[in-house]
Amino acid sequence: MIRTRSQFLIVLGLIAVLALAATAAGAAPKAGSHGGGKTSSSSTCTVSPNPVASGAALTVSGSAGSSGDWVNAYIYYSDNTWKLLGGSIGGGGYSLSGQATATYTSLWGPFYPAASGPARVEVYAGSANKNLGMVATCSFSVS
Repeated sequence: MIRTRSQFLIVLGLIAVLALAATAAGAAPKAGSHGGGKTSSSSTCTVSPNPVASGAALTVSGSAGSSGDWVNAYIYYSDNTWKLLGGSIGGGGYSLSGQATATYTSLWGPFYPAASGPARVEVYAGSANKNLGMVATCSFSVS
C-alpha cells in the first residue's frame, strides 16, 4: 500500500510540474520576437552614413524611451546575417556606433563584412521594470 501511494504522489507531482511548465511556456514571448511590442510614433531611428560601405563605421541614432533605459538595435542585412548594437538612452535619445559587419552565429562573432544591398534596423528599448518592445524601425543601404 505504501509503495502504491508513493508512486501516486510521484506521478501527481510530475503532472503538476508539467502543467506549470506548459503554462509558463505559453506566457513567454515567442522566439525571434525580442519581446514583441509595436513601434511608437514618438520614437525615431536613423542610420548614418547612408549608404554605408561594407565594413565601414556606422551610427544608429534616434529617440526612444526615457533617460537611463536600455536600447538595442538589431541590424539585419540582405543575406540574413545580423549585428547587435546596444547602449542606453540619455535625455530621450540614443546613439549607437559600430561597423557594417555581420555574423551568422552569435554576439561574439566571427564577424564578416556586411553584404551589399538593403538593410533594416529594429530598435528595442526598456528598463529594469518594463520591456517596451520594438519602438522604431528604419532602413539603409550597404555598398
